[in-house]
Amino acid sequence: MEMFYADETGFEEHYSRTYGYSQRSKRVYGAVPGTRRHRRVSVVGAINQNNVFLAGFAFKGYMNGDLFTGWLEHVFAPSLKNPTKSIIIIDNASHHPKERIYDIAEEYGFFCDFLTQVFA
Repeated sequence: MEMFYADETGFEEHYSRTYGYSQRSKRVYGAVPGTRRHRRVSVVGAINQNNVFLAGFAFKGYMNGDLFTGWLEHVFAPSLKNPTKSIIIIDNASHHPKERIYDIAEEYGFFCDFLTQVFA
């Protein structure tokens, strides 16, 4: 059985402030808020238990349910060598529509599991 862990991340094109206020001749420090005003490059992919990266997909913009299920169906699933012996583990992000993901997994023959929170 081969296990895959899928996740996504993104990179802002402008990750520094272009202006700020401080005392004269003092450097401005502070967090840069993540806003949707700036351009973003997002990446989604999976790694297996041997840390081999598979099915990488980069795009401009923010992740949503349609993009994630499109990646799962058109990039990840076709890249599996033996779908019936493959498991993908996904977190519970709001843009991971569980029912649609389960339908895709059933159609292509792989198993899907979602991470659960465990509190000690």
